[in-house]
Amino acid sequence: MAELIFNKRDLKRLSTKLKKLTSEMQDFRIPLKKSAKIIENESKRNFDRQGFLYNVSWKPLSAGTRKQRASQGYPANRPILVRSGKLRDSVKTKSVSRDTATVVNPTSYAPYHQFGTGKIPKRTILSSSSKSRAAIGIVFGNYVGKIIKKVF
Repeated sequence: MAELIFNKRDLKRLSTKLKKLTSEMQDFRIPLKKSAKIIENESKRNFDRQGFLYNVSWKPLSAGTRKQRASQGYPANRPILVRSGKLRDSVKTKSVSRDTATVVNPTSYAPYHQFGTGKIPKRTILSSSSKSRAAIGIVFGNYVGKIIKKVF
């Protein structure tokens, strides 16, 4: 027969370690910063994939937009939302705190593409795929695992 006996002293030690663990897990800046970078990189890759990373291909450009791009000297083979590259390259981490990371595209016209308008179709430029969510889960799992090893 296997037997495990806990006494008051053991429980007090466990309680102390659990309090330390709780204290150590108050600040998630490290994994949040790594997670924000995952989202940034994925969003930038999504421009080249034209929406496919988020499982929704972007609606093709209208004939008028294609004509306008050509008249401005932009190659026809560029991805749908890439002219100068400013929209793609502007995706960045705005802030990281103990419990929140914010990734934004601060260009004035990003919301028109992200949400669509009457004339511009919705083309999601900032989101997360199942692959990035899995990667973020690994980042957090590793972070929490290190804390648990350190405390126990």
